[in-house]
This record gives sequence, C-alpha cells and structure tokens, in this order.
Amino acid sequence: PGAGGGGEKKRRLEKEAREAQLAEENQRMRQRIAAGKAHGRDAKALDEHTEAMREQVRARRRAEKAEREAQLAEENERMRQRMNQAGRDAKELTPEVEAGRRAVAERRAAEKAERERKIREENAAFRARLNASRSAGRDAKELTPEIEAGRAAVAQRRREEKAAREAKLAEENAEYARRVSSTRAKDVKGLDDKTLADRRAVAERRAAEKAERERQIAEENAMLAARRHSLHGRDAKALDDVTEAARRDVEARRLAEKEAREAKIAEENAVMRQRIAQSKRAGRDVKGLSPETLAARERVAEEKARRKAEQEMILKMENLEFERRLSHQSGRDEKGLSPKTLADRKAVAERSAQRKRETQQRLARENAELKRNLRGTGTYQGL
Repeated sequence: PGAGGGGEKKRRLEKEAREAQLAEENQRMRQRIAAGKAHGRDAKALDEHTEAMREQVRARRRAEKAEREAQLAEENERMRQRMNQAGRDAKELTPEVEAGRRAVAERRAAEKAERERKIREENAAFRARLNASRSAGRDAKELTPEIEAGRAAVAQRRREEKAAREAKLAEENAEYARRVSSTRAKDVKGLDDKTLADRRAVAERRAAEKAERERQIAEENAMLAARRHSLHGRDAKALDDVTEAARRDVEARRLAEKEAREAKIAEENAVMRQRIAQSKRAGRDVKGLSPETLAARERVAEEKARRKAEQEMILKMENLEFERRLSHQSGRDEKGLSPKTLADRKAVAERSAQRKRETQQRLARENAELKRNLRGTGTYQGL
C-alpha cells in the first residue's frame, strides 16, 4: 500500500506538470496567431518554426506516454512479485476479489476505448471543418462561434469525465484496500482460542505465584527482623568491617550485573521488534521464527546460563570465604546469632530453594505443553 500511494502521487504530479506545459504551449500558440493576424499573414500556412514546435510536442508526448507505460508495467511487475513471493499466504485473494479485479480491468478498458473513439470522432470533425474553411478561402484559425462553443462543450465534458473517473478510481481503491485488509485477517496460521487462553492462564498463574513468593519473603524478613530486635545486648550481626565491605561489594556487583542484563534484554527486545516490523512490511508470516532468530535465542540462552553459573560460583566462593573468616575470628562476641536464629535462617533458605526447584519444574512442564499445542497450529518452528 505504501508503494502504491507513492506511485499514485508521482503520477499525479507528472500529470499536473504536463497540463501546465500544455497550457503554456497553447498560450504561445495563441500569441503567434495574434501576431500573424496583426501583420496580415495568411494564418492557414504554418511556418517552419511552428511545424517544428508541433513535431517536438508530439515527440515529447510520445516519449512521456512510453515512459508512463513502462513505469506502470514496472509497478505492476513489482506488485505481482510481492504477491507471489515466498512465504506469502496464497489464500489472501478470494475468488470474489479476483472476479472484482477482472471486472474493474474490463470496465476500464471499455471506458478507455470509448474515450479514444470520442477523441477520434472529434478530431475527424475538427479536420473536416478545417478543410471546409480552407476550401472556402477562410482563415482556418479564425474560429466561428459554433466551433468555439463546440470546443467549450468538449472541454467541459472531458473535465466531467475526468472527475467521474477519478471518483470511481478512488472508490475502487478504497474497496480494494478494504477487501485486502479483510482477507489478510483470514490467516489460519494464527493461534487458536485455546492456545491464547492457555497463555493467558499461564501468565496469570505466574503473576499470582510471584506475588505469593514476594509476600512470603516479606513475612520471613519481618519475622527475622523482629527476632533480631528481640535479642538485647547483641552485637549488630557480629560481622567485622572486612565482611561488611565484602557484602557491600557483592551487592553493588549484583546490582550492576542486573542493570547490564536488563539493558541487554531491552536491546534484544528492540532488535526483535525491528525484525518483526521488517518481516511484516515484507509480507512474511511473523509467527514463524527465522533461523537467525532461533540462533540468536540460543546464543542468549547460553549466555544467560554461563552468567548464572559464574554468579553461583562467585557466591559459593564468597560464602566459603565468609565462613573461613568467621571460624578464624578470635575474641568473637558470643552475642552473635543464636542457634535458633541460625536454624530458622537455614529453614528459610531450604524452603526458598525447594520453591525455586518446584517453580522451575512447573515452568518446564508448561513450556512443554505449550510446544505440543503450538505443533497443531502450524506455527511451531522448533521453539
């Protein structure tokens, strides 16, 4: 549609330029006729300059007509290639649309033939009048009131026919655009209602589970905070300055890594949206992932797994170092964490790990179910 609109605008500008040029040539012709009458010349005999100008005008018109026809043929060829290109849904145009197109083409051909016939008749009548006036010795360029009235009527009729053709073309273009938009909506490779409902259910369940996990974590944190405040006279976490600094460094590094991951994900999403937009403009079925997209996803997954393994190894080493420092501290304040608090922390950590394992297993089952459902819709590309 964007290419068709640009071609229509270009043709309209070329048409306006041709009309302005014809008006300028007619003005120059009238000036020459008036000058010839003022000097008493026989206006029936065209001079060589006028004949040469007329021949140039005819040659330019033939060249412009050939150029327009070549341009239209090129645009039609591009349109046919776009419609027949690989990956397009061949079921877009219905038999009704095809029949409508053929009817429009036939009607346009008939209208063009009728216009050409009228022009030939008018030219023949005009030549007959010229010959009659020349045989009678009249100045053929001195038009009678009847001829002037006939010319005005012909010009008015042509303007009306032009306006009617343009209105009809606009109406046909609007109808064609409506039919194309309605046929494109019939792509049967879209996700069915069951798959969409399953996806919505999975998204809602994940959101609910995330909210529940956050609530449980908040409760556990509040419980731990209350227990810490209930211990009177204890040293705040009984951690030395080195351990506190190490924890702050770890937290800062985690925040930086999180921001970097989010920035990379945002960049990958922007690239994915750009590819989808390009595939839509090219007429591709965007629900089937290309090999480049699948390879990019695999690379992203591998990179995420590698970063996760590195982070887990870093955390493990930090925990070992922290335990080593605690075991070697001399003169430790015995107001450190009580056995009950340590047991509670260990229980919380075990519950969190268990919930994480269960969540991962459930997500794996859901993804497998979604893949099985997608295989039946024609859009599964090995996701």
